[in-house]
Amino acid sequence: MHLKSKVLLRSTYSLGEGLHWDAQREVLWFVDINNMLLCSLNLSDKKLNEIKMPEKIGWAITSKNSKQLILGMKSGIASITPEKGIKSFEWLNQSFPSNPDHRLNDAKADSKGRIWAGSMNEKDETLKEGSLARFDLDGSHEIIDSGYSVTNGPAIDSNSNYLFHTDSVQKIIYKFDIHKIKGSVINKKIWLKFHKEDGHPDGMCLDQEGCLWVAMWGSGTIVRVNKKGKIIARVLIPTKYVSNICFAGTKLDRLIVTSANLDSSTANNATSNFAGSIFEILDHGLSGMPVFSCRIGQ
Repeated sequence: MHLKSKVLLRSTYSLGEGLHWDAQREVLWFVDINNMLLCSLNLSDKKLNEIKMPEKIGWAITSKNSKQLILGMKSGIASITPEKGIKSFEWLNQSFPSNPDHRLNDAKADSKGRIWAGSMNEKDETLKEGSLARFDLDGSHEIIDSGYSVTNGPAIDSNSNYLFHTDSVQKIIYKFDIHKIKGSVINKKIWLKFHKEDGHPDGMCLDQEGCLWVAMWGSGTIVRVNKKGKIIARVLIPTKYVSNICFAGTKLDRLIVTSANLDSSTANNATSNFAGSIFEILDHGLSGMPVFSCRIGQ
């Protein structure tokens, strides 16, 4: 599979992340963590909206049967009704992460409406202080696993049978089996460990064939990995720091990538001209697994 990419939205976001397709509004949500922005993009007319948040934001996930979004902030989860703006912002749970040096980083909802989210020490990303937590429907949380440097992913199959979760610093993707009713995990295993030249695994998503797409931070590539953990495709993105990937659009057949504009040392490098932009991978002929909304607080 030889794939190409294009610039979908020329931008200079400092740390684009948190992609999530909103089928109700038909927009793509994403964030700029460092600039504290919640953003939506209409893929048809490229209309862009931004809301300034009160602190760093890692992700936004739609809420089932509601206009609200559930947000992963630096110091916990919150809700907002974007049509009402920042005045509708409301905290739901600030007990995780409790350390002021930590923040939430990357999340997905499962088929039950729970949210699986990671945390990390943003002051020192080498410290193994990150955790994987599950936010349940009442808004409470449970620590599922710990000992991560930079938590990333996750990716959950459409039946919520298994979950992929990443430690970017260690270049490892783990796989867990999920108990669908209890939400507990078992059988943690190292599913794939990348080489130095591959970059660092960051955001991930699954396609309908069960293959995992991974944004490889620092290498300017997206990889597609089959069910056996073998890389079967690489896509070059014209910037170094690719951060997240998801399927979007009304048919979930558009493959979108975020990036970061961080490295001033590449100021004279042609690829840095697109740092912080939004990209699309072309002619892949695939669609994504269903995108689930959460049911936190319902």
